[in-house]
Amino acid sequence: MTIQIEILLSISLLVVFVSIIIGSIKARNYLSLIIRITTWFLTVIFLINVFNFLKPEENYRGRPSGEIIYIILLYISMILGMTAQYFYYHFEMAKNQRKKFDFGTFIAPFFLSPIVFLPLLAAFQDADVDLSRSVSPRFMTFIVAFENGFFWRYYFDKRKEKTEEQTQ
Repeated sequence: MTIQIEILLSISLLVVFVSIIIGSIKARNYLSLIIRITTWFLTVIFLINVFNFLKPEENYRGRPSGEIIYIILLYISMILGMTAQYFYYHFEMAKNQRKKFDFGTFIAPFFLSPIVFLPLLAAFQDADVDLSRSVSPRFMTFIVAFENGFFWRYYFDKRKEKTEEQTQ
């Protein structure tokens, strides 16, 4: 398992775990909480045993730690873009027209984040830009990651329209 996939998977699993706890406690459905957490743990155990998930000594020998930190920061930048998009569209409306904060709508893009992030990361790696020497190109990559997060909905809406046009 590559470091990029492992980082995305770790963050996604953490988000899923938190949403399981929050959703089940809000619904006061403790049996559902136990079933979902058990399923979550079984999934993690499966990933550890089959894909060496969370076993850095076997997966990352020789990988510079700066690259790992850079990937994490790119992912966080993209997540911040998704967060900004939610609040932008929320506050864009007049106060009397705004919908109540909905945690599910807010967190939904985080589950799609690997789909948005992996092509972005692949593009940066294919570009072969040396980010260790200059601050400006590094800063621009974070801006692009933020932008990808902000426009995630537009990307998926366009894909949906294209699919619907092809099926008609």
